[in-house]
Amino acid sequence: MNVREVSGRRPLLVVGLVSGGLFGVLMSLFTALTSPERNIGFVVILGAVGGLLFGTAFAFIVARQNRGMGGASTARAVQAAISARALPPAIDESWLSALRYRKRQATRYRWLNPLIFLFLTLLGVISLANSFVPDWLAWIEVIGFPVIAVIGVVQTSRELAAIAELERQLTQRD
Repeated sequence: MNVREVSGRRPLLVVGLVSGGLFGVLMSLFTALTSPERNIGFVVILGAVGGLLFGTAFAFIVARQNRGMGGASTARAVQAAISARALPPAIDESWLSALRYRKRQATRYRWLNPLIFLFLTLLGVISLANSFVPDWLAWIEVIGFPVIAVIGVVQTSRELAAIAELERQLTQRD
């Protein structure tokens, strides 16, 4: 189950609150582990504000993606077709528009995500060199972000291949 499937079944407010709450708890734990000298009240407030901002931004991003794909139900239908690599029996113009939107999105992510994670890896190297954070955390950044970048490229390439297969099926149908 992915974010679009969850957001299509639950109001975006709930999705935003749950993801924001999870982010806030993780942010508080991270801050407490990396800065034990901080006041616990400050850590909790920082986590709550960070979680609220993250949850709000997350809900807006999911809403924008759903709107770009013609609504949550169309987004779910397109995702199901991409996952199955098979066209549904009935396709309308909104479905085709959503597939085009998803292709543009995946094409953009294929080059943008590695750049973002390269930048985050560079921040990890800088942190390691200057001891901004504990060494164990900097090493997690230096090793983890390139791994995430590679996984993202592989996943996006698979998605684009599945979309190309759907487009091929569309031309055979016509």
